[in-house]
Amino acid sequence: MTVGRALRLGIRTLGGMRRMCVVFYAALTAAALLVAAPVMAVAFHWLGSSAWAEELTANLSVQWIGELIAGHAGLSAMQLALVLAGVFAISLMVDLFLLGGALHLFSRHERFSMPAFFAGCGRNFGGLIRLGLISLIFYGAAWLLWYGLSSLGDALWGEGSAATPLVYWSWFSAAGGLCLFGLVNLVFDYARIQIVVAEGPSAWRGTILAARFVRSHWRSTVSLYGSLWLTAALGAAAYFGMARLLRAPAIAAVTLLLLVRQAAVFGKVCVRLLFYAAQFEMFDALTPRPFVPEAELPPELPEAVLPADAEIVPENE
Repeated sequence: MTVGRALRLGIRTLGGMRRMCVVFYAALTAAALLVAAPVMAVAFHWLGSSAWAEELTANLSVQWIGELIAGHAGLSAMQLALVLAGVFAISLMVDLFLLGGALHLFSRHERFSMPAFFAGCGRNFGGLIRLGLISLIFYGAAWLLWYGLSSLGDALWGEGSAATPLVYWSWFSAAGGLCLFGLVNLVFDYARIQIVVAEGPSAWRGTILAARFVRSHWRSTVSLYGSLWLTAALGAAAYFGMARLLRAPAIAAVTLLLLVRQAAVFGKVCVRLLFYAAQFEMFDALTPRPFVPEAELPPELPEAVLPADAEIVPENE
């Protein structure tokens, strides 16, 4: 299967599940509001007395956050870290829970329905959680390799007077780190697909099967992955361009910017689901299906031979 065909089929599949995109958007927005409500309450309470009020309205600035922390003597760095960790954990749990339902529908090519969607959410949630914990090991290894590349450049040229080699090495290490994280993310995308399709392999086995699949079909999988990221980058560029044009103090511009940002959030949800929809199509095309023989029909019974003058009596008599 070509990359273009996988993208077209993924878009067609996602187009038939528009209600699922709305469910994703509503659930993730509700989770974000639930977590952000206390922070917004503190922000609005201190906004009037802050010297950085105008800066806060334009962008959540570091200066205003520093002033807010300084104004609350009891707010320590540990408490702030725990709050941020809780925000991340809640968002991740909601995302993984809903992702299980989406993968369930993609794997069976079913039309969206609430019972089937939430049945898939519950069935696949545990496997996706275990797979996420395993992925932390590989993301950590990728980070260590990237950190090692950066440290090697500092050790070789950090003490010298020429800055050009260090700049080039920083570009090389950044590209290498991006490729490492992208490869890990690609493998675990297909590991999630393996977990849902096979309905039984452990998280480790799903990871191994996904790594073998990517290695065997690296050209198709990497090309599709790059095309999907290019689509996401074009959408992000369009959003940032419109956001810069709408930065004005007028109420109409602020309202329109709010609508554009919500549309960008919805588009982000759709692009994320498009990743899995297109990768499912590629996975189905490249994975051989086991041969299932047709069920043998019982032999036909010979018809009873009746005499020509026999009388047929109805059963109800």
